[in-house]
Amino acid sequence: MSDSGESSGSATITPPETPVPRYEKKAKSFDNIATKEFSRMIYASNTLENTGLSLEDTTRLCELVFRDEKVPETYNEEKLLEEQRQKEEDEAQWTVIKWIISAQDYFSGTVEGDNGAELTIEVDERRENKQARREVIQHARAWKYLLERFCIGEEELSVNLIKNTHTVLCAGYELEDCDEEWWQWSGAYRKTDNIGPGTLQQICQSSQRKKSRDRDGSRTPTQRSYGRTKGRRTPPLYIRASAIENYMDYAMSDFRRLRGVESMYGLNGYCDLAAWLQGIIMTIWPFRAENSKLARLLMNGVLWRYCGIVIPLGEGKKEKDEYLEILRRGTEIFHGGEFSVPVEEQKGYEELALVVRKKAAEAKKRIEESMRWKWRWT
Repeated sequence: MSDSGESSGSATITPPETPVPRYEKKAKSFDNIATKEFSRMIYASNTLENTGLSLEDTTRLCELVFRDEKVPETYNEEKLLEEQRQKEEDEAQWTVIKWIISAQDYFSGTVEGDNGAELTIEVDERRENKQARREVIQHARAWKYLLERFCIGEEELSVNLIKNTHTVLCAGYELEDCDEEWWQWSGAYRKTDNIGPGTLQQICQSSQRKKSRDRDGSRTPTQRSYGRTKGRRTPPLYIRASAIENYMDYAMSDFRRLRGVESMYGLNGYCDLAAWLQGIIMTIWPFRAENSKLARLLMNGVLWRYCGIVIPLGEGKKEKDEYLEILRRGTEIFHGGEFSVPVEEQKGYEELALVVRKKAAEAKKRIEESMRWKWRWT
């Protein structure tokens, strides 16, 4: 192959002692590593919501989505597709083997006897659940959408980009407490202050509501507050539906301001920025559902665009409980009055930022070790 990209008419044979060019191995191995990291991130995010599939099934579906291949709606269809693909691969491999045997007899020893180890896949009873599969598939598609536009295309983070990402994330979802179809509520700000059970904001149930007061004692139109529970714990608050649009516009403006400041601190600075963005989305709770997943997607979008890593949050029950408790405390701090101070003075996200920094360091080390192994010269 010539420099101009045209065929030279004869193949160029690389001498046996010549090592494979390093950049070629980089590209191939990095794609595999990135896919594994993305799948792990999506699996952990779904696990936090007690949804999705096993890590093996999640990885398999994510690979199909990232390769732009057809993703079957049911597990049975997926098995048939996988069997057909395996059959074609076996036939192609057998054709090559027969050619090797007939052309060069000394190669025959390399294809006899070893059939390889049988791949063991974790059995997940949910794999035949259409909704669970859809949650994995749409999660991967939403990440791919954000990746192509925000990370690779370097599109500015905006309200429209967030809304479109949420629409992709929620495509085909069915909500038990909602009479609307998914295309009616996805990508649109919630119109009610009833955010539903089971969300982070409802972790601490309250027995009595009360009005929120600002410094001069008057009621603020942007807040809704609950009374203390029997355990004397103040439940998290959330933004009123009527104020969501303004708060999201403020958040995008604050993000651009913080980005200029945090960029001076390298990886740790961007970890703080990502933590702040996740925390502000969780605090505003702009959409009717799937705000937590969206917040983690945006957080990882920042990390991937500026640092080349993604992090899986909430791996294991202990880490999950700690993560949820940190989010709860950060939400209470924000609604305790921090929303009224300049973004540079806000401190409620710092505890979450420490977790993001720790996970980012682990991810960076994990990727470097994988790349060092994959990129060695042959």
